[in-house]
Parts: sequence; C-alpha cells; structure tokens
Amino acid sequence: MIKKYSAFHTAALIFIAIILNFVEFEKNTYTANDFETSLGKAMFFIGILFIVLPVAINVLSMLGNMISRGKWLWVLATFMFAFLATVVYYFVEYRKQ
Repeated sequence: MIKKYSAFHTAALIFIAIILNFVEFEKNTYTANDFETSLGKAMFFIGILFIVLPVAINVLSMLGNMISRGKWLWVLATFMFAFLATVVYYFVEYRKQ
C-alpha cells in the first residue's frame, strides 16, 4: 500500500511541477530568518515529511524491485531520470505483479 501511495504521490508532484512551470507566480525568496522561528522549523519539517519522504520511498522501493527482478535497463533509466523513471516503472511493470 505504501508503494502505491508513494507512486501516485510522486506522479502528482511531477504533474503539479509541470503545470506550475507554465504558470507564472511571484518569486518568493526565503532567508535564514524564515527558519529561526518554531513555526518556520515546523513548516520545513512538514514539507520534508510530506514531499520528500514519499518520493524517497518510491525511488528506493522501486529500485530494489528492479534490481531483484533483473530489470537492468530500468535501473539505468532510474539513474538517468531519477524519480520520473520509477513512477513509469510502477505503472508499467510493478502493477503487473
């Protein structure tokens, strides 16, 4: 279940990043002063928890599955395209198992 959530989460992040790339917003700049308060530290931790952690789980679990199944071209694609290749691997290969 965590692999499915992580794959969908990563796919959603890729989709959101592509959409936001075409839409222009004001550029926000962050300084070290923003992270000195408890709220700033908490928001940074929440960002890491809900954005980076599922992507890392997806990459590591799909990479482990690729290696154990001998899918070496997928491993090579993962090293070239990072988390994009693991999302495609999940929807093309892993769901068949």
